[in-house]
Amino acid sequence: MSRVQWLVLIAIGAILITLCCVEVMRGEDPRSANKEALARDLSNLALRAQDYYHRPISKGGGQGTFTGLTCDAAGLAKLTSKGMNVDGTFSILTAGCGTSVELQAVGTQLGTDGSLIFIRIDVFADSTYITFCN
Repeated sequence: MSRVQWLVLIAIGAILITLCCVEVMRGEDPRSANKEALARDLSNLALRAQDYYHRPISKGGGQGTFTGLTCDAAGLAKLTSKGMNVDGTFSILTAGCGTSVELQAVGTQLGTDGSLIFIRIDVFADSTYITFCN
């Protein structure tokens, strides 16, 4: 085979792979995809909250407490510079205390009850507990 034939064969293969991926993604349930994306995003925020808990006050952390993570923009800013992305909107549902903080995500898709998908995650120093509300 000549070099041109190989390039054409590779290009056709790449097009077929792309078309197959599009078909697989087209069949994905938007509600499930939104829930999965929100869960990943919340897990990432939970890791940042745990980092805040363990970081010394001199470095902008809580030094063994979640207390500085308040239910306002200033509290959320300690975890992320953006309170929203294409998956949904994020906030601190219950202000941090000595042992935990509760974060929430509101999705872009409707849940089983007809309202927007809503997920909560309780964050502790060494663990998390996620709740899918609808």
